[in-house]
Amino acid sequence: MSLGALTHPISPQRTETLMEPFAVVCGCDEKYAQHTCVLLRSLLENNPKTSFAIFIIVPSNFPAAMQSMLTDSMPSGEHSLTFLPVCNESLISTLPRWGWVSYAVYYPLMIPDLLPAAVRRVLYLDADIVVTGDISDLLHIDMSQHPLAAALEPSLDESPEFRKKINLDQSIPYFNSGVMVLNLDRWRSENIGRRALDFLTAHPEYIVFHDQCALNQIIRGNFLILSKEWNFRTHLDASIERAKHARILHFSSENKPWLFMSEYPLKEEYWKYLKKTEWKNYVEPDRTLAKVVRKTLSRYFPKILSKSDNFAKSLHLHLSLFGIRGVARRAMMGLLRSTAIFGARLPRAQQSVLIRLGTMDVAEYQHVFISDEYGFRLPPKASVIIDVGANIGMSAVYFSQRYPNAKIIAIEPEPNNFDVLSKNAALFPRIVPVHARLWNRDGFFSICDGAEGGRKPASAGSVSSDILVPSLTLNTLLSEYGIEEIDLLKIDAKGAECEIFEDFFTWIDRVKVVCVELHDRFRPAFRDRFRPGCSQAFEIATADFPIKWQRGELTCAAREGAILQR
Repeated sequence: MSLGALTHPISPQRTETLMEPFAVVCGCDEKYAQHTCVLLRSLLENNPKTSFAIFIIVPSNFPAAMQSMLTDSMPSGEHSLTFLPVCNESLISTLPRWGWVSYAVYYPLMIPDLLPAAVRRVLYLDADIVVTGDISDLLHIDMSQHPLAAALEPSLDESPEFRKKINLDQSIPYFNSGVMVLNLDRWRSENIGRRALDFLTAHPEYIVFHDQCALNQIIRGNFLILSKEWNFRTHLDASIERAKHARILHFSSENKPWLFMSEYPLKEEYWKYLKKTEWKNYVEPDRTLAKVVRKTLSRYFPKILSKSDNFAKSLHLHLSLFGIRGVARRAMMGLLRSTAIFGARLPRAQQSVLIRLGTMDVAEYQHVFISDEYGFRLPPKASVIIDVGANIGMSAVYFSQRYPNAKIIAIEPEPNNFDVLSKNAALFPRIVPVHARLWNRDGFFSICDGAEGGRKPASAGSVSSDILVPSLTLNTLLSEYGIEEIDLLKIDAKGAECEIFEDFFTWIDRVKVVCVELHDRFRPAFRDRFRPGCSQAFEIATADFPIKWQRGELTCAAREGAILQR
């Protein structure tokens, strides 16, 4: 295989077998080098009669060793492989990014600037793709009237809520950018890549899926629609029979085929090609003995596992955290099918915090006190901490122990949680419990049957047996408690971040540090907590904060001098 630049122009009008190389582009960084290799290996193996000029867009510091591994993994044939260092890395690093993606997601927008001018048409492929068939038909489609060809994104294309979030009319079709045939003549003449980058900078509030949302805003429906076979996403269609007719498999969810616990349909296609690359000895990072046993049991004894395994794991967790006393209490609760308040000893302290055994309180205790989720350090003089979504008060208790001079305002709307929060606040006097929801306007909302999942707005003048809980804006809260400045604003609002940050410009100057659990990052299995736009709301509100970091599920921002250690 040769390694060099493309020297032959490509005719987009040819319909016979291509004798000249067809340009294929993918983006790659160190994290996705292995998966890019699988993509290219599958492409070349399934299209031996087609000549390809492959361009891999990489960061400027992409290791030479990885370039060699990619090159050495390719089968012999009439194809070239060229690595193109990305331009404008400083610009890309300022663009919105969240979830599991890297900044390489924006590399497609730079294709017209990086490729030789002679290249007039390219096939762009995401790195989480496996090519399973002959794609020659895709290379010959008539692109003269369109800047790109792509498949629709059905789960989002038909969603009014998503359309409203990205400010794109329902009449304009929305495509998935993982597989695109690009007419570079049109891209260059219409400056599509540059306009998409400008849109990302100017309107981050309309971005949910990075380059994809930006391109849809610029293209606005002027694309050739490809059928599903050219971009088959198995998390949307689990039919193995239909997948057999696909030419391109796209593993586009978080549940990637290279993870051990993944149950992705057709994940074996990924491994088939991986074994033929320099990464053939790869071991999944999530492969542990416990998970091997668990996966085996779930495959052959699913009913037994669903009952006994969950209870056994619960007992093991209680033992590791609370000793024999905690296990005995948890086992008794399991027999009686009840929930009980338990005094859990704080690490390195003589005091205890009240939790409900057998509930998510246990995992929260582990996150806060064992994993040290809030282990960053504020200055010792920190005097005001506001804990939004305080639950039963574990984070508030943590803050009261760590910052003895601080008043902690702990806000929680759910009645059962607030009841335990109040009991914990009685044990730690610097905690002030507030039974309310932080919102974008003052008022009330109702909680049905005391269940958090049963919230609904309370209509004016209505008579209801539901529990009415106040909704407060942050400005109202600050006024009621005479607070001028907030040392730490911690928010875990289950998707209400958008509403809380709606009027951020009226209070953000009074905040030194913000830490938020952003709920548009949750796995698809938790759709009740999935809220596109939470990350963008946070990014816009904290745009002037120079210090930003990630700690577990927390996304944090701080002003200069407001944090001693991250």
